[in-house]
Amino acid sequence: MCFDQEILALLRAHSLLDKLLDLISGATETPGATSLAAALVLLLLAQDEANTVMQSEGVARAMITCMKQGLGSAECGSGQERETKEVPKFKYRRLGDEARARQQSADKVLQVCMEAKEALKLPEELGEEAMRRLVSHEHLMVLASAGLAHRAAAFRENFRLAGGVRVSCGRANESLQVASLSEGEHMWRLERDLRLLEGITHMSEANQQAVLDDQPTMIAALVTLVGRLTAEFAHGEANVAAKKRGKAGSKGKKAAAERVKAGSGPGSQSEGSERYASCRLAALRVLVNLTNHSARGAAHFGDARGVAVLFGMLITSNGSGETEDFDALTLGLGVLINVLESNRTNRDELAAAKVDCPLPALCVHICSPVLAHSVRRCAPT
Repeated sequence: MCFDQEILALLRAHSLLDKLLDLISGATETPGATSLAAALVLLLLAQDEANTVMQSEGVARAMITCMKQGLGSAECGSGQERETKEVPKFKYRRLGDEARARQQSADKVLQVCMEAKEALKLPEELGEEAMRRLVSHEHLMVLASAGLAHRAAAFRENFRLAGGVRVSCGRANESLQVASLSEGEHMWRLERDLRLLEGITHMSEANQQAVLDDQPTMIAALVTLVGRLTAEFAHGEANVAAKKRGKAGSKGKKAAAERVKAGSGPGSQSEGSERYASCRLAALRVLVNLTNHSARGAAHFGDARGVAVLFGMLITSNGSGETEDFDALTLGLGVLINVLESNRTNRDELAAAKVDCPLPALCVHICSPVLAHSVRRCAPT
């Protein structure tokens, strides 16, 4: 029903969404297939931009409650639902029929979710098994909350009042602590969690301060992530440049080939490379929000040596002109403007930065002969 825009319009016209949401909110409180189905309905309703009822504090609380469950579709059919009825007279019937009914219900919900994988933003490049693992209460509610937070200031406010900032910080911090850059599934989860953090801190000083209160090390963790991803990109560009010049050693060629084959290195034209770029952009957007008109955020950024990390990102850009590269440069400059505006220490650090041209090592292969000649003249020895 919620996939049909005409039915959604009919529900709005007859003011029936409030009653529907009351029923769904009650269903989210009990872990299991029923609450997973309720989470899917909440996600679909949240994607209806004309539906302003979803911006209420009650809906935010229901989403947070459901998000905390963290159960996947596999666990929903494994007998984890709470028993609310009296034990049936015949135990074999309870163990057989009820368990089978739970599994059938979970399978039906999973089937609907897989059919709606575009709406659920499931990463097809990770394969069918990974997508099935990712179908969970947590994932559906993170997507729904992020979408509402990006477009509605009222939801951002109500989400904070319902305790959502702490939950969002916990999700993002957990993903940042793992920080396994070789795992495509983890990088996808990390980008998803950062998008929620970006949404709730967008144009909301109260939420920005709430994040810094709950996770004082959040900015430092994001700076570290940006630095690691930038180093990976630089390494990938160096491998590509060496390969094109035909001067790569056997060890370098083998490493580059393995990275391309695995699809996990940013030097390859793979889905993994795109995920690296998306994660860096998400981290930079959160940094822009947390340092916007925030002396405290600028101070945390300086303590994490963020100026050096961002300055390194700017000067090692490959200048490819691709959208992701341009966006990273734009966001990086935005963060620098924020942190230089209100913090003299950051300004002094930038003024003292030394520029060693990275072009000979990274991207001479894309330069004109004249530029390449001038680069060789100024290259450090």
